[in-house]
Amino acid sequence: MKVCKKGKIMPNSSGKVHGFTWLRTILSWMIVVWHGHFLGVSQAMTEQSHYTPSILDIFHMNIVQLGVPLFLLISLFLFIRKYDTGQLPPKYTFTRILHFLLIYLAWRSVYFCFGIGNLWISERGILRNIYHLVFGGDTVLYFFVELIWLTALTAVLSYLLNYLETRAKILLFSSLLGLSLIITSCLYILPLGIRIESLRYFSPIGFLPYLFAAQLLYILNRDFCVNKLIIIMSFLSIALIAIDWMLLPSAIYLKNGIGAAITGYGRVSLVCTASTFFLLFLKVQSPPPVIINNLSNISLYVFVIHPIAIKICNAYTRCVYILLVCLITLICSELLFWIMNRIHKRS
Repeated sequence: MKVCKKGKIMPNSSGKVHGFTWLRTILSWMIVVWHGHFLGVSQAMTEQSHYTPSILDIFHMNIVQLGVPLFLLISLFLFIRKYDTGQLPPKYTFTRILHFLLIYLAWRSVYFCFGIGNLWISERGILRNIYHLVFGGDTVLYFFVELIWLTALTAVLSYLLNYLETRAKILLFSSLLGLSLIITSCLYILPLGIRIESLRYFSPIGFLPYLFAAQLLYILNRDFCVNKLIIIMSFLSIALIAIDWMLLPSAIYLKNGIGAAITGYGRVSLVCTASTFFLLFLKVQSPPPVIINNLSNISLYVFVIHPIAIKICNAYTRCVYILLVCLITLICSELLFWIMNRIHKRS
């Protein structure tokens, strides 16, 4: 890591960003806690009337939900950095997209064997079933589908706009980010049928703001001191979260006609909060301890294995269930990481 004259911390172009190591570890296990209902189910996921949110509600809706957006921002940021520093090998974009596609197809097959997710539900109709299948609905694998098209668009944007000066890029990406947030906010006033589908947690529309946020955050961190910006965005995030809960929960905002729902990822408050945490963790200078490094290395496997562990252990009593889910997820993730590492070294 190096520090610029203004005190801004920049990641070395060839080295790790230590803050990302911390984020991968923390977020992957927070997602396990959430999906496993270790702390219970938030009332906000089932209640339609307005009420004062509890700490658990805020934790679920405003903290844990940062997991997917921050993982996306990390991946896109590192991709943009490779392109900007001239470290993008030929065909890298294609092989990266192919990598995500293979992960999706492989784990979709594994999940099918364990009865996780629905490949086809006749009541949905043909178009909705195709929509769910293509974008990874009913499983955590929607994350990899979003990574595929976001990576492709990021590559196109980086190539087409490479000639622009920094200030022009900032103006352009700020405008596109603002426009995308307006679009995602307007989804709540669409006709019911369209609204239900466009607001689902795996809807690609909800991830559009992160495409432009990643570009903007990269430029700001590269060329400017962002200390004051982080402070401003922190207060703005708190204000937006408060506004969120003035609207949450209600049938139009949260439930989306699909029962216990996850709110859409395109919420203005979530994009702002994710961007704030992202910039904050970019400033981490100290290398993490070995155990955090290790847990960060297996975060991908933790993400894809924990639904299987939850499915297997669901019948046990609460304490045994939590212990078994954590142990199975950890052991299987370590084992898979070791196996894939051996295969990679041999190849």
